[in-house]
Amino acid sequence: MLCFAAVSLRAADVWILANGDRLTGRLIAETEAAVEIEHPQLGRLVLERAKLQGAVTERTAVVTAPASSPTADATVATPAAPTNAVAEAAGTRLRWKRQLELGYAMQDGAKSKQDLSFRGQVELRRGPDNYRGTARMLRSEAQGVITLDRHEADFRWRRDFSKRLFAQALTTYAADDVRRIDLSLEQQLGGGYRLVDGERQTMNVGLGAVVQRLAREGYEDQTALLGSFFQDYAFALNDRLKIAQEASVFVADSASLAARGGRTVVTGAPAEGNYRLKFNTTLQSKMTDQVSLNLRYEYDYDRSLPDPDLRADSRLTTSLGYAW
Repeated sequence: MLCFAAVSLRAADVWILANGDRLTGRLIAETEAAVEIEHPQLGRLVLERAKLQGAVTERTAVVTAPASSPTADATVATPAAPTNAVAEAAGTRLRWKRQLELGYAMQDGAKSKQDLSFRGQVELRRGPDNYRGTARMLRSEAQGVITLDRHEADFRWRRDFSKRLFAQALTTYAADDVRRIDLSLEQQLGGGYRLVDGERQTMNVGLGAVVQRLAREGYEDQTALLGSFFQDYAFALNDRLKIAQEASVFVADSASLAARGGRTVVTGAPAEGNYRLKFNTTLQSKMTDQVSLNLRYEYDYDRSLPDPDLRADSRLTTSLGYAW
């Protein structure tokens, strides 16, 4: 006579890191050196046991025997054998996260218009350090006239000093043919404070200083020192729906907008000083673990541009994303 038993295994909900951070996830596999978990937003993470605060919450296994076999012995379920990937990545806290987004819209008939957007991003979390690189291209054409042709790239490094405090370095490159910007190169150094650090939402704010090198068609090259304020927010409504938002403000007085020798190099720019505001927010809906639909709104206002018609730029784009 055969006896059947239903086994249910519950993995630890909370994993406490050495710096006090908490991660919620489902256990995938483990070795003596590391554990691999599935995080609802970050995907698969590999955590070194040496970087956990002591033992994590104990896993429990409950065996329920059906009524037809009351004599069935209860046994404790054991975790599956660790995979080779876990053993090989035991020294890595987080693997690279990669995502590509592509959006395209076309209108033809009484008016013709085409919009193309591409965005790629990679991110890595290793110990107290977070690395993120982003590249983006936007191009629009209406009635045979190019209305937008922009290329941007940035690399951000953040290092946590505590659960709340962190330092940040951000390098940004941009070129915009419509705004007649041949090169905009910025290097930001600053620090921030984590206002919210919850399981489903985070919010950071910070201040910094920015050195900018600007080459603009029809004007002398400009080197300026600017002050900056930055802020970012992320909220996961559930495992499939996420909202992310970032904003930054750059401020420079008229004295900083001068080349060596004291000459003002941005003719026609406001004499009382300049500022730039950048804001973007994204609503991401996952169709599968890898494929997502993205709705992105962006606003960019640059007061330093001599032509008032080119200072403000807002855009709403939809794209199809793939992450791995």
